[in-house]
Parts: sequence; C-alpha cells; structure tokens
Amino acid sequence: MPGSPSFAEHRPLRYTKADDDGKCPGATKPFAIKQNLLLGHEVRTDVFELQLSGLDQSGAAWAFGSALRTALTRELGIELNEVGLWVEPRQTAIGGRSHALFLFDHAAGGAGFSARAKDLFAKLLNPVRDLLDCKVDGCVKGCSTCVLTSDLYDQQRIIDRQAALSFVDGHLHLLAEPDSADLFIPGASFSDDLADELAAGSGAAIVWSESFDLAELHDGNFLRLAAARQRSGRPLTLILLQAALSTMDDATRLGLRDLAIRYDIALRQGSAPRFQNGAIAVAAIKSDRAGEIWATRDSKAGVIGSEWGVASNLPILRAGWDCKDDSAALPDDALQPSADAAFVSFTKECDGSLSSFGVRVLELVRPLLQRVGGWRPGQLTMVEYFDRYLKSPLSVRLACECIAALSKAIGSAEPTKVSLVNEPWRSNPRFDDKRPWQVSHDWRSDDDRIEASKATAARLGLQGSLTLKRARHAREMVLTFDDLTSVTLVFDQGFGSWSGQKGIPLRFDFDANAQDQAAKLMALSATVQGPHDPSYIVAHR
Repeated sequence: MPGSPSFAEHRPLRYTKADDDGKCPGATKPFAIKQNLLLGHEVRTDVFELQLSGLDQSGAAWAFGSALRTALTRELGIELNEVGLWVEPRQTAIGGRSHALFLFDHAAGGAGFSARAKDLFAKLLNPVRDLLDCKVDGCVKGCSTCVLTSDLYDQQRIIDRQAALSFVDGHLHLLAEPDSADLFIPGASFSDDLADELAAGSGAAIVWSESFDLAELHDGNFLRLAAARQRSGRPLTLILLQAALSTMDDATRLGLRDLAIRYDIALRQGSAPRFQNGAIAVAAIKSDRAGEIWATRDSKAGVIGSEWGVASNLPILRAGWDCKDDSAALPDDALQPSADAAFVSFTKECDGSLSSFGVRVLELVRPLLQRVGGWRPGQLTMVEYFDRYLKSPLSVRLACECIAALSKAIGSAEPTKVSLVNEPWRSNPRFDDKRPWQVSHDWRSDDDRIEASKATAARLGLQGSLTLKRARHAREMVLTFDDLTSVTLVFDQGFGSWSGQKGIPLRFDFDANAQDQAAKLMALSATVQGPHDPSYIVAHR
C-alpha cells in the first residue's frame, strides 16, 4: 500500500544515475503515485473445456492436458504455441476431486483450433497415450519429448505422465476404439456430437426417425441442428417411417407440419438402413465427393425428442457411406387432421394468472367441442387425461384447473370424476442429481404424487385419482357424458409445456405431507407462460 515502509523503500524497476541511494524517486513524490488503479487485459478467443471423472491428481491432469494439446496441434498441422493450456481443480457433485482442462487459442478472436478437440477427442486418444507412454531413457515424470513443453516450466515439479497414462488405461481406453459388437461396418468411429457433426456437414443432411415426440423438441438437439442448417442454407430432410405417421395423433401432425415450414425441413417417408449387428441408421450426409452415415444399436437415440442424437446406452458410430435415399414424398394429406376433427392453433392465449388458466383454455376448446358435438351442458360425468409427463405439481395443478373449468361449464349435478393417467417415475441420472425444490420439478415419490394429485382435484370440486401405468403415447383428454358417448381433446404438448415466469423461482415443499402439498399448490399465486412456438388442440369424436 502507498505510504507503507515496503512501498517507501522499494527499488525502481529500472535503475538510473539519479537514484544514488538505490530507492525509487517516485516514493517521495505523492503527486506521482496513482492509487486504486487496476491493470487488466481482456481477450476473446475459442476455448475447449474438458472435465474427466477420476482425474484427481494435478500432475496427471497437467500431463494429460499437455499430451492432448500436442496431439491436437499435430493432427491440425499447426504450431504448439498456437494453443494454450491451463488446468484448474474442481469439486465433483458428490464432493470428490477432479480437474478441468482448458485448451484455448492464443489468437485474439479465436482461430477455431481448440474447439476441434471436441470433435477429434476419440481420434486423439491413441496419440495421447503414445505421448504419455514415453520411451526416452530417464523420463520418469515427463520430458521435453513427451509432455514437458517450454510453457510448462512452473509445472515441471508436479507433472506426472505415468499417473496420466494409468488414468487413460483405466478410464479412457474404451473410447479409443469402438467395441466390435457396435461396429456396423469396418472402420466406423465414435460420434462425439451428432447434431454438431451434421450441422458442419457440407452436403445435404438426412435424419431417419421411427417415432416423433413434439412436446420434447423445445431446446433439443434436433431443433439446434435444424436451426443451424437453415442459417447456413443447407438442406435437411426428415424421413419418417410409415408406422410412425400412421400412429401420429392429429395435434402432432399439425405441429410437425408447422415445424417443417418454420425450419425449411423436407419431410419424406421411408425406412432407415439397417445393418447386420442390429444397428439402425439415424442420420447421413449426402455429398458429391464422400458421404457419411451415423448408426447405433441404441433405439432411443433416433427418437425425435429432447434426447435425440444422445447415446444413453450404446454409442453412436460414424463411417464413410455412399448413401442412397430411397424414400418417398409424403401424401398431400399426410399431415392434415382427420376430416371429422376440429382444431385450434394458439401461442400466448393461455398465458397469464395460474388461477384463471382453466378459463382461458376453456375459451379455446369451447368452439371445438361445439363443432364435434361435445358442448353438452349438464351432461359431462367423467374426464380421463392421459399424459406421461404429468409429473410435477405445476402440471397437475394446470390439468386440474382445465378440467375444473370444463366441469363447471358442462358438468352434471354430481362431482365430475377425474382420472389422471401417467407413467411411474423413473430415475434419470442426467436430471436427478439434485433434490426437487421448485413447483415445476418432478415428484420423486409416486405415493406423494398420487395423494397430492387426488387432494388437489378435491380442492377444485373434482372426484379425482391418479393412476400410474404405461398408457397411450398421445396427450389426450377423453370427455365422457351421461349417455356413455365421448369426445376427445388432443394436446400436442400437454400441460408440462407451461412454466412460471423466467427468472422467478416458484418454491415448493416436497417434504410436506400430501395434504399440505395440495394446500400449498392451490395457494400458489403465479403467472404461467407456454412455449413461443404455436401449439395445437384437436377435438374429435
């Protein structure tokens, strides 16, 4: 600090003859001392961050990072000093120790070098291992031939190539080459990110899918791919199986039609290439020079939804392929609702106060029910709602608000019976590492969900129940009248697509008993909003 003895006695950075006593002359001139100044420098560049579970030793992390950087620069044919390296300790979700590795371009603005490590990671593993397995006599922890580069002078005492080699052999060796059972053709390699790889492809992209879930598409990989292809002006074709088209409900057909128009997606029907090991093609790039195909034995990876392109159980592989597209154009009426159906498209019409949500939905569906003969005041006796995503308190409250509004408008004198049908809760390691605390989070206890849903319906004057079983795929609300006839409302996205206002957390006590949970849920005052893209409700007999 200025004025302290250490500051007053300090030596100048550069000696001059005027400094006879060896002290800095500025220390005796208060006007020459500038206080409270911070010197900084900001550079925007490309950065690749990698966190590997089990890489808990600092020396091993620096050695692995150095070998990865060297392998990357050699693969790209660039100088080593064009890519920087840094390592920082990190704490895992369960309190363990790990490290984050950063590769960054030294060029201001970035040159795209470090970002390539993501796509080339599996390919670089064998060169990385070769560097760590140094054969130079006397190399114990690291040398200039393997991982001790000139800019790692400060790490020379801790760097440990042998520990990094043990980590690679113990944790990453399976990533270097695919298992023989997963090889759909010889020479196939791992796909690191299907959406990114297709987005970067220079030819026409093709995606095959045996099923389609419109409600899960928001912010998913498929929409990210579609947006990237549209921005670049390169074509994207979605080929659906005839079985998927024939089982698609009317609301999903309309949503798929709009999606294709919005993102310039060509829709066709056909079958995906299959291979002897059981793998099914999920995507391909057609090019005049050399095509490429992606295939996997993981049946979930090809489902167009939130986890499309994600290898959750078995890997997705890529290989060169002369792709022949034998698909056919869709019939003109393939994405039209059935002739006896009525539908409405909406965006923000249902957004607003949570307590009046049901009234706003009722205003949308009233004309539909009138057109299909379902607006029959005093005759509604039962409502069944099938939705496998009805797993959070907020979605249950929204569904019950909608049904209560229908019951008040066209219900009989007796309380309307309500049956909510949903799947049992299943653990998902991608999302279940934290305790639920917001009203939009899923219940972890099925018993609590059943009792709280029943109590919530009762507080709205309904005789409700929640059944947990694997039922129909579509989100359908079946209205049954006193003469046992029925009308069905089909929602393309269901009540799970609404949430509270962004940035305003709505807390919920999942540890309370079911009755208290229902009371807190009904006492919740909030504003809800749905997705920005158009949504559909279809009514049919």
